[in-house]
Amino acid sequence: MKIKVLIGAVLCSFVLCGYGEAKTSKKQPAADKSKAEKPAAASISWVNTLAEGLALAQSSKKPVMADFYAVWCGWCKKLDKDVYTDPEVAALSKQFVCVKVDTDKYGQESSKYGVQGLPTIVFMNPDGSVIDKVVGYSPAPSFAGSMKKALKK
Repeated sequence: MKIKVLIGAVLCSFVLCGYGEAKTSKKQPAADKSKAEKPAAASISWVNTLAEGLALAQSSKKPVMADFYAVWCGWCKKLDKDVYTDPEVAALSKQFVCVKVDTDKYGQESSKYGVQGLPTIVFMNPDGSVIDKVVGYSPAPSFAGSMKKALKK
């Protein structure tokens, strides 16, 4: 009786530890793996200073999308992760000169454009005049709508 219990316990441990699975397990074909993977996230090409962004906007005759952010801002990080990687937002961004403005480094520019909360995205003409603003986090569909609205002005 004790031997049967011992043999049963050993067999159960082999099954629970995956020894039986190792012999029957097969590698998943590469084609199946590709179905499980997400497509690469879209991305936006950013300029790091507003002065450079405005100069590029004047030469390209494109409006500016300036993202006023701070490295410590959680909603700014969420915007980067969830909104700026959205395919529609990334596609629309090609019609703008996109600038990331670190408010901790460029506080004077933040004040000039009335930035009081983060994130704040300011859409502006190549001359720096404000077209529209998005204050706070906005989900991708809503943000894309704001981008389209700014392009029409």
